[in-house]
Order: sequence, then structure tokens, then C-alpha cells
Amino acid sequence: MAAMGPPGGGRNVITDRLLTKFNVINMTFPTEKQIIRIYGTMLNQQLSEFHAEVKGISNDITLASIKLYNHVIRKMLPTPTKMHYLFNLRDISKVFQGLLRSHKDYQYSRQTFLRLWVHESFRVFCDRLIDEKDREWFVTQLNDQLGKHFELTFYNVCPEKRCPIFGSFMNAWNIYEDLPDIGAVRRYMEEQMDEYNASRSVVRLDLILFRDAIEHPHGNILLVGIGGSGRQSLSRIGSYMCDLSTYQVAITAQYRIPEFREDLKTLYSMTGVENKPTSFLFNDTQVVEEQFLEIVNNMLSTGEVANLYKSDEMEDIKNRLSKEVTKAGKTPTTETVYCFLIERARANMHLILCMSPIGDAFRNRLRQYPSLINCTTIDWFLEWPREALLEVGNKFLMNLNLTLTITGENKVALEALSKKDLAEIKSFTHPPPKVEMVMEAVMILKNSEPTWGEAKRQLSDVNFINTLRDFDKDHISDRVLRTIAKYTSNPEFDPIKVGAVSVAAKSLCMWVIAMEKYGKLYRIVAPKRERLQIALESLKQKEMALEETMQQLQNLHEQLERLQRMYDAKMKEKEDLIKLASIPMFLAL
Repeated sequence: MAAMGPPGGGRNVITDRLLTKFNVINMTFPTEKQIIRIYGTMLNQQLSEFHAEVKGISNDITLASIKLYNHVIRKMLPTPTKMHYLFNLRDISKVFQGLLRSHKDYQYSRQTFLRLWVHESFRVFCDRLIDEKDREWFVTQLNDQLGKHFELTFYNVCPEKRCPIFGSFMNAWNIYEDLPDIGAVRRYMEEQMDEYNASRSVVRLDLILFRDAIEHPHGNILLVGIGGSGRQSLSRIGSYMCDLSTYQVAITAQYRIPEFREDLKTLYSMTGVENKPTSFLFNDTQVVEEQFLEIVNNMLSTGEVANLYKSDEMEDIKNRLSKEVTKAGKTPTTETVYCFLIERARANMHLILCMSPIGDAFRNRLRQYPSLINCTTIDWFLEWPREALLEVGNKFLMNLNLTLTITGENKVALEALSKKDLAEIKSFTHPPPKVEMVMEAVMILKNSEPTWGEAKRQLSDVNFINTLRDFDKDHISDRVLRTIAKYTSNPEFDPIKVGAVSVAAKSLCMWVIAMEKYGKLYRIVAPKRERLQIALESLKQKEMALEETMQQLQNLHEQLERLQRMYDAKMKEKEDLIKLASIPMFLAL
């Protein structure tokens, strides 16, 4: 017994000779009436205990969803640049899966339920669209369905003039709810990011969580965007918020199919044996061999990797899962245990695929491996919106302004010093404790011996103030910062308290505090500066490549116009010849 879809979309044509070996049963596509009945029945059952106002729109929601789907499949057709514009019944199912997460205490009116419907429709259809023109068309279609079935507009349902955000991650009872306060969502995600960064053995994340970064779907996801758009970082923080471990393969020079399959054994052990919810983060730069994607394609469609385990490995899994299989009321045979493993792995595993749309590889892979489209929710990462660029810029400028403020504090502290003040400190045979404490801190910053004798020696140097002014504050070591923190955390290490004993020591105390602040902040700003330079260089290279490509495109346009003119001339010549041939010819007798 075999099953297959019709040829196309990565599926090959099979020969008539092979077909003759089977009794073929063709499963026709369900009619619209059947589709309405299937999904309408599910939704009516879900809303059976909801408020009458919500139950009353069940049939209209079903009709609007299917009409919207029909408009999308007629208009949003695949092209060479939009190969992923392939929609099928799975997409309607995804909309209804979201609607079936509704709760009678949260979706208690037409308005609240329609906001959920708008959200699910956006996530399934609009997230896949690659430009503003297509997205505006989708909003128009959505608005038409709201008007036709509910006598409302998109603005009536969503006064914020954009898709609402739904999620269960902020709800104590894990209820899927409307999250209208984007500020609260951002603060929650920032707190989660801080917790994630405090975890052991993780790649530290430093994200600017603008709204577009927050609006992302769940399940198996295909994230499409250029490198640096935040796909992997957002996947990690999203997984952490959903209590998922993140698993990612590590590519080496010798990494091939055998190594990939070994890593997948680890993944299936985590999800199927240990029952550990996990996201598998996999990007196209890790596709060392195209067969990797064939395996991933099968994981998406069936949940399993063919012949993954040897007999002895399967026996070990059987021993580890036998008790749980028996507890589930099944006989722990090898086949039963394997099915139990795959079923549990599919429930716990969330595949997150990150791919770049640049080049032919993306289009070819979508054609060859249809599950990349059919079995994922696709999210196309557009260019960062103006809001995002402003937030990133503001954060960078805030750090920069703080750095400049600290530098200014340093300058003020040093300008207050004079040779007379330094002579006052140097005159102490046995300095007051606060003065000695400040000078020890100064010596530590200068990588000198933290003793009063060394401090007096340096105070005698006529260039002492210049050495502080020219201090290499960009390269304060972690060890020095940790040592200085022991001083600055002392309540007595306070410029006002120190100033009561010595004016000069007060200025030096301020200098130490300013240097510590700068050293800590520099660790934040310096990597950003470095990344900025790398990004600018990358941008420059891409702009040059774009200019070259645009020139090639212009040349092709000119060549096409030339060929078109030649074609038009030849067609005119052909028409003239046809007309000439149709004129009767009379021969003179």
C-alpha cells in the first residue's frame, strides 16, 4: 500500500508502467461545502459553552476564513521570487487551530473573538508575504470579509490599525489571550532575556525588542530573511519563554551525513526518551550536504528519520521506555516502542529553520522539499522598520551619551586637582584611612603596587595628573575591575565623606568611580562599535553587489527591448508578407 500527492511541488511523475502494478484510488479534493462542514463542526463544538453573541458568529467565521483562503490562493500565486506562495488546506487548519485555543472568559464578545480571528489569519497568511504591496492587499481582503459577514471594518476590530498580538506565555493558567499592552509584553520579554542570559552555558543575547521582533508564530517555523535580521536570536529567546531547550548542531570541517544522524539521535533521545520539550534550530549555512534537507523534510512530514537506529540502539531505547509504554496500556514490543518514541518526539520537538532568500538555492530547495512549506508556518523577515532602527539607534546613543558623561565627570575631577592639593596628600606620614583607601584604588587602576609608599612616590612625579588624564581607560582588565569593585562598594568610598578629610583625595575618589563606570560601560559599547563597523562594511559590500546586479539588470532590460523591437519588426514584416500574398495576382494575357 502506498500514498502520494499529485506530481508537482517537489513530487515526481511516476510512470504508467508502475501504475499498472497497483489498484489506484484517487482521493478528490473536498468541495467547498464539505470544507465548510468540517471546519464549521469543529468551531461549533468549541464555542458550545461560549456567550450567545460569540456562538452566533461561528458559521460566519467559518465562511469568512474559507473565502479569505480562496482569495489568497487565487491572487498570491508562486513566482520565481515568491516560490513559497503555496497555500493548501493545512493553512485553513492552522487558522482553526488558533481559534480552538479560545477561552470563553477571554473571548466573550464578537469583538474579542474577531480580534483572535484577525490574529490567526495574519499569522498564517500575511507573515508569509514578502512586501508591503502584498500585505496591503491582504489587509484589504480581510477588511472585505469583516464588512461582508460582520458589518465591521479592520479599524473597528483593531483600532491600533495593525494586527493584535496573542500569546499564552504571560498568562498564569497558560490561556491564549489578547496582549494589547505592547509595553508590558516588551518588559516581560526583556526580563525573560535577562533570565536567559543568567543561565549557564548559553550564548548571551542583547536584543532590541521592537514590535516586529515580538510578533512571531509558534510550532514548526520557517524563518526567511537575510543574515543579521535576528532570526536565530529571537528563536532562542522565544524557545526560552516557552520552556523549550534549544538544540543546534555544531558544524566542523569533517561534518557529514553520519555526524548529522548522530546529532539527530541525541535530539530524538532528548525529545522522545527524556520527554524534554526542545526546539531544533537549523539554518541553511549548516546544510553541508543537500541530503540534510531531505532528512529535515521527512522529519517535518512524518516526524521520523529513516533507519536512524541500529538494532542494539533500538534495544537500549526499548529498555528505557518499556515501563512508560506499559503504563500507557500498550505491549512494549520493538514496533510499539518505536511508535511511542516518534509520537512523543513529534509532540516535544519544534523545528525552527532559518533560510536566506538570496540566490537560487532557496527557490530550488522549496521545490525539491515541499514539507518546508507545507509543514511549517512561514515568517518572512522584512527590512527593519523605522521604529526598530530608531530604538536601536537610541539605545546606542544612550550608551554613548553615558560614556561621554562619565568622561566629563573624569575631566571635572582632574581639573579640580592642583599641585598644592597633591602636596597636601604627600605630606601625610600616616594618612587617614579614607585617603589611604583612595590611593590604594588609584594604584590598582594604574597596575601599581597598592601601598602608601608607592603612592607617595608617584605623587612626587610632576606628570602625575597627566598620567591620570591620559589613562588608558579602554583597556581596564576584568581582574582590575573586580578588585576596584571591592573599594567602590565600601560605603566609606564616597567623595563627600572623603572630601571631609582631604579635598585632593575627593577628586581622586571621583576619578576612580568614573573609571570604574567607564570600564563597565565600555564592555557594552565596544562590541557594539565593532559590530557596527562590521555591519557597515558588509552593507558597503552588499551595496556594491546590488549596484553591479542592478547594472546587469539594466543591461538585460536593454537587451530585452532590443530583442522586442527586432521581434516586432519581424512580425510586421511577416504580416506585410501575408497581406502581399493575399492580393490576387493577374497575369496579362
